[in-house]
Amino acid sequence: MIPRVLIADPDQALLETARKSLERYRDIFVLHTAIAATDAVLALNDETFSLLITDASASITNGPLLVDYVARRYPLLPVIVTGRPESLGACAREVGKRYLACLRKPFEVHRLAERILVAIDWEADGGTLHEVSTFIVPQMIEMEKKTCTVKVTKVSSARHGILFFSRGILVDALCEGETGEAAACTAFSWDKVKIVIHNSCSSVERRINSPVSAILLEAMRLRDEALENQRKERAESPGASAALEQISRQGGLDAGTRSSMLDAEKLIRALAATKGVEDTYRDSSWNYLLELAHHVGGTLKIGALKAAFVSNEAQDSNLVLVPGKNTTVVLIEKYSLKEEILEKILLLTKKR
Repeated sequence: MIPRVLIADPDQALLETARKSLERYRDIFVLHTAIAATDAVLALNDETFSLLITDASASITNGPLLVDYVARRYPLLPVIVTGRPESLGACAREVGKRYLACLRKPFEVHRLAERILVAIDWEADGGTLHEVSTFIVPQMIEMEKKTCTVKVTKVSSARHGILFFSRGILVDALCEGETGEAAACTAFSWDKVKIVIHNSCSSVERRINSPVSAILLEAMRLRDEALENQRKERAESPGASAALEQISRQGGLDAGTRSSMLDAEKLIRALAATKGVEDTYRDSSWNYLLELAHHVGGTLKIGALKAAFVSNEAQDSNLVLVPGKNTTVVLIEKYSLKEEILEKILLLTKKR
């Protein structure tokens, strides 16, 4: 079933602009609008929605704010809040907890489109690829002259990008508030990504005119630059370097710790059907951080690291990192019962 998205806002001009601009994504999600909060409530009672976008000040006639009503009645419904800066103060503090994001008015519609495309679950009729390089995807699509929309998720941080292809040509991209070539470069610069392909790309304004090969070269430069910056940061942290040297001399984590760790495959299988878990995979890029945390835990005599919870207000998913030969990453929904998932992970690690 195609996801349904509801926008509730008293600004009729904004709703009309949203309707026209978001029509291009009609094959990916169905858009509903409501100018009155009461109409939004009726729509929520009649239909199942995947996402609500509402003004922070929208209130039900002689009743509570719409966001408060939804929080009580539909606590698992993802919500994006919009509004003027003065009305978003309290909401901004709840991003990552109660809301997916806050958008300050006036905002550009492409930012709203990006937020929607990231938030909803896609029908992957074109397939899903796990832990692949972004360099493979455009080349494959170009060879097949495929028309599609591609959602790119960086598995180590849950950052997202959206790429639009028409007959194999990259025509536009959305990524972290950027559009066009800048957005494509950012998305292509990520290593180890999850790809979801939707076999549709409605007619969109072409913002990219450079060939994919040129954009990939720029993305490669950005990736190398990021790796060099990471190397410099580590070199400038003598405490971390000394700790890692000690870990290295010991052969990494000690044998007892290694042998006591839960087998990653068993953990992945155990969590595969858990509600709220979006994905599980192994990612060695987190090893540096967890080995350093393990060393700190030993130094402070607070025990071995069992798992690390990572939350970023700008992202739509949380991460749980479980140490091992290669770190196991558990990607969980922002609005899932994360305490229950964490409890299950810790229970599983006790059995190791």
